[in-house]
Amino acid sequence: EDRVLVEGAQQWFAKMGEPDVDEGGNMTILGVSKYLCSSTNSILKPERCELHQDMTRPLAEYWISCAHHVFADPILSTKAPPSVSAASADGPQPAFLPPTKYNPRSHTSGAPDVPEQLRTFHATLWTGCRCVGLVLVPPCSMGDVGKTVPCAKAEGPYVLLNKERVSLEGVLQVVRNHAFEHTMFPLLLVLWLGLLPTVLCKTVPSCLAKNLEGRLLTRSGTELPSPEDAQGHVVVVLAPNSPEMDLLSELEPPVALQNANATPAMTRDEAPSDALEAWQDASEQFTVWHGEVVDELQLGVKPTGVSLGFLACDELCALTATRHDELIRLHRRQLTLVHPIAPRGAPANYNVGEAWAAGAQLAALSLGCHTCDTAVFAQAGRFGADNGGCGLVLKPARLREEATEATIPRPLKFEIRIIIARAVPGAAGHARPTRSLVVAVSIWGETRDCARHTSRPVRASGPVISWPDFAKSGEAVPFRFCIGARDTAILVVELIELDISYKRQCCVGFFAAPIDGLRQGIRWLPLWTPSRGGEVR
Repeated sequence: EDRVLVEGAQQWFAKMGEPDVDEGGNMTILGVSKYLCSSTNSILKPERCELHQDMTRPLAEYWISCAHHVFADPILSTKAPPSVSAASADGPQPAFLPPTKYNPRSHTSGAPDVPEQLRTFHATLWTGCRCVGLVLVPPCSMGDVGKTVPCAKAEGPYVLLNKERVSLEGVLQVVRNHAFEHTMFPLLLVLWLGLLPTVLCKTVPSCLAKNLEGRLLTRSGTELPSPEDAQGHVVVVLAPNSPEMDLLSELEPPVALQNANATPAMTRDEAPSDALEAWQDASEQFTVWHGEVVDELQLGVKPTGVSLGFLACDELCALTATRHDELIRLHRRQLTLVHPIAPRGAPANYNVGEAWAAGAQLAALSLGCHTCDTAVFAQAGRFGADNGGCGLVLKPARLREEATEATIPRPLKFEIRIIIARAVPGAAGHARPTRSLVVAVSIWGETRDCARHTSRPVRASGPVISWPDFAKSGEAVPFRFCIGARDTAILVVELIELDISYKRQCCVGFFAAPIDGLRQGIRWLPLWTPSRGGEVR
C-alpha cells in the first residue's frame, strides 16, 4: 500500500504546474491544498471506488441496496428547492455515481419524462437502490380532494408513497426508463398486495408485462441467478401479507384499507382463486419469487426453491442475540429482507449494520423519514462509493462460506481526528453555517461495535471551520473505537449545525465508508448532503 501511495503521489506531482509549484519545482501552499483535498488523497482506497468485485456469484452472496415501501411524498411546486437553486450551474454532484457518468441537468430538472409526483421515487432509483418495495392500493377515493392524483380519473392499482398515492403504471414507466441508467445489475421489485381488492390484484401481472416488456426476468430453476446473469432485468417478488402496513386515518381510505390486518376485499364476481390463477399464468411468462416470513424454525432448514425471506428488525435483534451463527448460515443460501416496523405516520429505521453483520442481503430502509437519519448515512457508506456505487457489494468470505482462521477479522483499534472543514453549507439553504457546529463520528455494525462520539461545539467563521481540540500537537485526544468485526462496520462522520434557541439540529453534511476500505494518514473526506427523500448528493 505504501508503494502504491508513493507512486500515485509521484504521478500527481508530475502533472502539477504553476501556480501549484514554484519556479524551483517546489509545491506551493495552493498545491498542497489541492493535493490534500483531492480524490487521490481520499480516506477511502481509490480501488474500492471502481467496480472491482466478482459479479458472477449467486445473489445470496451480496449485500444489496434496498428501499422499504415508505417513500417521501412529493412537494409539488414549479420552483426548485433552495438546495438546488443555490447550487452551482452544474448542480451538486451525487455521492453514489462517478461524475463522468452523471448529467446533473437530467436530475436537477426532475428528468423531463418523470412526472412531478414521481420524482421522490425516481430519486430512489437514481441513488442506486437495487431493491424497492411497493405497497399497492386501490385508487384514492372521490373524497380525497387536493391529493396528488386526479381521483376522478383514477383507474387500476396505485402505489402508496407515504400518504399520497401514485399510479402503478406511472411507477413502472419510471422503472423501465430510469432503473438501469447508471447500473445494469438487476432490480428486485417487491410488491405488497395485501391491501388490494381481488379485482385489482388480478390486473397487476398484465400491468407488469405491459410496462416492463423485455425487462422482466424469465429465468427458471431453483438456483439464484448472479448479478451478471440477470443484468438489465427486473425480478418480481410477492411479499407476504403483514400487519405492519398501517395507514393514517386522515387518508379516508376505502373499506379494504381501514383495517391493517384486513384480507383483500372481495366483490360478488371475483374470488381469491381468480387472482391466484392470474399470478400462476404470469409466473409462466416471467420470474415471480414468493416471500415468506422468517421464523426460528427455518434457521436449520435448507430452502427447496428460490424465495425471499422477510424478517422484522425487532425479530432480527432477538435472533442475533441467541442464534447469530445460525442466521449467518441461513443467509449463505437464502435471500432475506430485513424491514423496519415503525408506523407509516412516523417512519423510523434501525441498525442496518446489525443486519449486514448477520449476513442479511437486503436491509430495507424507509427513505422518507428526515434528513438527519443516520441509518440512511450508513447505507450510503456501504453502497455509495464501494464497488463503483453499483448497489451491490460482495459479502466477506466468512459470511459466504464456512469461516476459517484466515477469514475471521482481528479486532481493530480505530482512532480519528477531524481537524478542519471547508466549504461547508449551512442549514435551510444558507451558503454557510450561521450557528455553532459539532462533528459526530459513529460506527455502525455488530451491536458490540456500535459507538458514537461528539465534539464540543465550535462557531463557524468564514468558509473554514476548525476544531482546536483535535489540532493541538501532542495534546489532542482522538475519538477512539474498538471494532471486533471490521469487515462489516461502517464509519459515519456528520457535521451538525445547532439551533439552541429552538432546541433542534440539522445535518449539513456527512461522509460514510466501510471501515475495511479506509487508509491511514492525513486524509480527505468529501462531504455529502442528505435530502428529505433519502437522496444523497
